[in-house]
Amino acid sequence: MKPSKKLFPTLLLAVTFSLLNFSAVAQDDSSFMDELRELFKNESLSVGALVQVQGLYDFDDQSPASSRSFSLPTARIKLSGKLDGGFNYVVHFDAADNPILLDATAGYSLNNAFNVTAGAQKPGISAEFLKGPQDLDFVSRSQVVKALAENRDIGVRVHGRFDQGLGYSLGMFNGNNLQPNDNDAFYYAGRLSFNAEFNDGTNLALGANGSYGEQDNKSIAAGTIPFIDGEYAIFGGDLRVENSGFIMGGEFLSALIDYNQSGEFDDTIMGYQVTGGFKFLEKAQFLVRWDSFQSEDIPALNSDEIVIALNYLPTEQTKIRLNYIFPPEQAELENHRIAMNFQIGF
Repeated sequence: MKPSKKLFPTLLLAVTFSLLNFSAVAQDDSSFMDELRELFKNESLSVGALVQVQGLYDFDDQSPASSRSFSLPTARIKLSGKLDGGFNYVVHFDAADNPILLDATAGYSLNNAFNVTAGAQKPGISAEFLKGPQDLDFVSRSQVVKALAENRDIGVRVHGRFDQGLGYSLGMFNGNNLQPNDNDAFYYAGRLSFNAEFNDGTNLALGANGSYGEQDNKSIAAGTIPFIDGEYAIFGGDLRVENSGFIMGGEFLSALIDYNQSGEFDDTIMGYQVTGGFKFLEKAQFLVRWDSFQSEDIPALNSDEIVIALNYLPTEQTKIRLNYIFPPEQAELENHRIAMNFQIGF
């Protein structure tokens, strides 16, 4: 049954603000977190879990049914630990919808500056994709990150971080998501990053990354762009400044793509997001994002969005996000939508 135009968003907002009101009177959760750490967190075996419930409402009456619905996008379990001799492991899967393997790695750590990780993992590009869904500022990642970087792969990565705040990552992967290599060509990805914390508590993070691969008539990441039958190169950078009062940052990604084995790049994909906002009431955040995605060859993919977000972190294990999304050049209400996400994780 199709919900009325007013009932669903009203209910969505009511649920969100009920959670906010409930959390406002919540007691100190430190004792519960200590119990969780004692039960599930130790050096040789650490168990983590993340559950996210999401609500979407599109004001367009002609939108697909899935655009007006509740869903369970995330139900994750993660096992990780350190073993004798500097070895370590990660097994990470998501049971939402269909069970999906996310990460399964075996690694070796000589020190903070030199680590080797082999197996299914994130290739190491895009600061926003390197964050888990529990740490995102908004309900969804930016359009360009979903189109170009949101995928895991099987391969080997060397990475580390020096005392001065400089970090690096270099990897070679199958280039076929979590499937075996099917074209004898590898996907190469690299990233340099820098992190610093100043005396006033301000944190600075910046990075640059690039990758190169070949596909045999297959999509990449979320499948936003057409199938690629040739070479592609992705490059970009990111910046974030944050302290107890504000958040400012952004990310840029671009791709050169040969769709048809022409020997030349047929299309240039470019996208960026700029985010700014402030923190208030100790556990609340108000953020605004400009999210842009452009294709030189396929104008139908071009999209600009403004996302207004209210986030509340009632306890160490919970987070509530409420997003209002609309295109800046289309003021009609039918082009607007609401997204809500409630998560519990440890």
